Amino acid sequence: MTIDGLTREMTAATNLMQLEVNGFVGGHSGINIHEGRGNAVQVIALVLSRLLKDCKGARLVSFEGGDKHNAIPRESRAVVAVSEAELEVAKAVIKECEANTKTEYGLIDKDIAMTLSPISVDGEVFALEPASSNRLLSTYLALPHGPLKFSAAVQGLVETSNNVAQAKLQAGEIA
Repeated sequence: MTIDGLTREMTAATNLMQLEVNGFVGGHSGINIHEGRGNAVQVIALVLSRLLKDCKGARLVSFEGGDKHNAIPRESRAVVAVSEAELEVAKAVIKECEANTKTEYGLIDKDIAMTLSPISVDGEVFALEPASSNRLLSTYLALPHGPLKFSAAVQGLVETSNNVAQAKLQAGEIA
């Protein structure tokens, strides 16, 4: 699926930064889904939403996480274009989001880490316009994650659940 709202507007003062979110326990989406483990895809969507809100000039370039359709994602990554003027704000946002995520999930997911590192990319860079980024990230945040129905016969057995297991956005294409 192609997303509307791609732009090629990158200035010389723009830094391409890779955001990595990792250290989640993950697990099987049927067996562990009721244990309150963090979902790295939804966490990075939340972090990116906050980053794009606080850094008005930042643009989402790519986004991916999860590698199995039946596993709770343990890690995710994104590339964002951030102006030199907003780089310190971006770093502060990531630091605050990491602390908040550790507070929320740290008793279960003990090794949570978020890093923002400069990268270089060969070739043309496509970034989403803010409205398209907001729609995409809001969709990932609105998707249900967790148990829907427990067994009536076996206490604690999840019969039906939803898991945001995988995400991929690259060059304006969602997979």
